[in-house]
Amino acid sequence: MQVELVANDIERAVDILKQNQVEFVSPQLVQFPKTYFYRQGCLIKDPNGHAMLLIME
Repeated sequence: MQVELVANDIERAVDILKQNQVEFVSPQLVQFPKTYFYRQGCLIKDPNGHAMLLIME
C-alpha cells in the first residue's frame, strides 16, 4: 500500500513541509514522463516513518 497526497501547488506544499521540518526521501521534485498520470512529485515521510508520495496531477 502506498499513500498518495495530491497537491494543486506542489512547490508551495514542499516549501511548507520543509519549513515544518518534514523528512524528505526525494532530494528534489521529480518530473515524471508524460505516460504517468501525474506531472511531478516527491517522497516524504510521515511522523511514523512511512513513505508517502506527494504528487501534482
